[in-house]
Amino acid sequence: MQWLSDDKGITTRKSLLFQSKKENYTFGQSSVRRQARQIAGVPGRGIVIDYRPDGFMAVDALAVSRADRQGLRPTPLGDVLAEEF
Repeated sequence: MQWLSDDKGITTRKSLLFQSKKENYTFGQSSVRRQARQIAGVPGRGIVIDYRPDGFMAVDALAVSRADRQGLRPTPLGDVLAEEF
């Protein structure tokens, strides 16, 4: 188990919060950005999972919340879980 501390001294277990969407290629909807902003603000990491016909993709929640199109780098969910998380 891994523990994380934020700049305010709040300690928590490592976690991966996620919001899932179906075939949401642009992530431009205000509701998606709002949900992403909520999970991006929690210590740890947050992703938006996009369920596509060809597989599950993960996008960084902070990039989605900021509507940062250059930061939207869909990555296969398996790679995020195996390598980045």
